[in-house]
Amino acid sequence: MAMPWEHYHQIIVETYSARKAGSKFEVRLRPIEGQMFPQDMQVQWSRKLRDAHRVGTRFRLWVKESDRKGGKTFLQSPWQWPYEVVE
Repeated sequence: MAMPWEHYHQIIVETYSARKAGSKFEVRLRPIEGQMFPQDMQVQWSRKLRDAHRVGTRFRLWVKESDRKGGKTFLQSPWQWPYEVVE
């Protein structure tokens, strides 16, 4: 039986403050420097969980690359999966 996170990678990400044009959300998520994905890549994850921690908090998440929105490639992580606050 396959594990639900098969084809996903475990990386460390951090929250940061940046409002994008056309978006009402200010707290964003990105991989930290030195991970297998570039630091300018966006990470899609639970807004509620992002907002529950101060900006600059780091998390260990399972992520998968996606371009399902037909645009720029981004990372996504299911909000239901376990995560760890690492800093």
